[in-house]
Amino acid sequence: RAETQFVPETDYMKVREKLWRRVLDRRFGEIIRGELHRIEQELSPSFNESVVGDVFNSWQTLIGEPSPVLPKEPIRSDRKDLSSMELVRFVDGTWTVSEFVARLAKTSERQKRRVKKPGDLRSMAIGLATREVLLNKAKQLGLESDSTVLHSVHQGMEAFLLKRWAVATTDT
Repeated sequence: RAETQFVPETDYMKVREKLWRRVLDRRFGEIIRGELHRIEQELSPSFNESVVGDVFNSWQTLIGEPSPVLPKEPIRSDRKDLSSMELVRFVDGTWTVSEFVARLAKTSERQKRRVKKPGDLRSMAIGLATREVLLNKAKQLGLESDSTVLHSVHQGMEAFLLKRWAVATTDT
């Protein structure tokens, strides 16, 4: 004998949209993770572990400024010039340390602070390379002029600016 009755159709109709959004979010998340994993496999990165260790050891000096720009002096670690050394090799090219540092300018301070071990540094490099692949695909498809994309970017920018304004107002 069942103690709880079936949910009436009216109760289901109230939560149907919420349930549908959760199912879609879960499916889109799985699809996106699968595509990112596929892109990472296609890139097949191979790291120069000694350079990764040197870059990790000098990480605080690399991110010490608010936004890392290519330094006027070469990056040095224990009297070695790291700027021109190969950090990672992909199927379609290589990144030197200076190229990696230049790409770091496109990441947030929070992302940079999450690097706690050499594996995090490798993950960041793979993530930056994956981002470049996705942006190139989007440009090839002409998504930068798509009205839906432009609207989403505009909404995201407004939300970001409103949060910054609220934090600035609260701080003062």
